[in-house]
Amino acid sequence: MALTMAQGCGLIPSGNLKVVNVARVAASALPAGNDRDVLRDAMMARSETLLKITLEGDANWIGTVRTNELNGYAIVTRCDLPDQEVFSLGPYVGNVMISYGADGFDHYRPSAARQLYQVYIPMAGRYRSRRDFNRPMPSYDFAKQPANLCIRFAGGAMTGVYAQSNLVSVPLGPSNN
Repeated sequence: MALTMAQGCGLIPSGNLKVVNVARVAASALPAGNDRDVLRDAMMARSETLLKITLEGDANWIGTVRTNELNGYAIVTRCDLPDQEVFSLGPYVGNVMISYGADGFDHYRPSAARQLYQVYIPMAGRYRSRRDFNRPMPSYDFAKQPANLCIRFAGGAMTGVYAQSNLVSVPLGPSNN
């Protein structure tokens, strides 16, 4: 799955993603960091369970984020209803969020051409609309409802540069959640 970057009118390939693993983890597994500790602590206080989705991809996504000073993030939606987005945290490599200005990112250098990226999503919550953030949306519980999620990495900068990946499909069912 190729990552592409739009700058002006051009699309530049910058990596491949594939799903490696989906695991249920406690909120305490979420990487700590100055800008995330309040959220992590609140999730831990509520004993929330997260899905940790591990994807393998080219390290050049990290270079794209660094070179273009992108605020990187993951977009997670239902594949069958792409307006229904799931709150997500990531992508991370280990404890480092891959986003320009994130704690530890300026010192992080990939040690290999391929990296393992992690994205975390709550097991239960409420979808949010990608088209209308204020629109009331249904709740979900992946422990009870199978779903096919689509994940894409994206990043943008105030300079107008935007990068994104193609979709990676992650089927959730009894065997992996």
